[in-house]
Amino acid sequence: MRRWIVDAIRTGLTGEPQFGMREIDALGESNYQLLSVGRNLNQIARRLNEGKLSPVAVERIEELRKVIDKHTDAVSNAIRASVERWNIE
Repeated sequence: MRRWIVDAIRTGLTGEPQFGMREIDALGESNYQLLSVGRNLNQIARRLNEGKLSPVAVERIEELRKVIDKHTDAVSNAIRASVERWNIE
C-alpha cells in the first residue's frame, strides 16, 4: 500500500509513468531482445560494408523489423498500462 501511494504521488508530481513489476519485466525482456537485434544489424552492416550483399541480408533485415515492431508494441503497452493506472477520471 505504501509503495502504491508513493508511486501515485510521484506520478502526479512528475507526470512520468511509474512501472509495476509486470511492466518492468516486459521492458527488461524488450531491452534484451532489442540488444540482440542491434547485434544482428551490426553483423549485416559489416557484411554490406565488405561488399557481401546477398538476398539473405534483405530477409534478415525484414525479420529484424518484425522483431522491433513486436517489442515496440510491448513497450508501448507497458507504458500505457502504467500511465492509465494512475489516471483519475
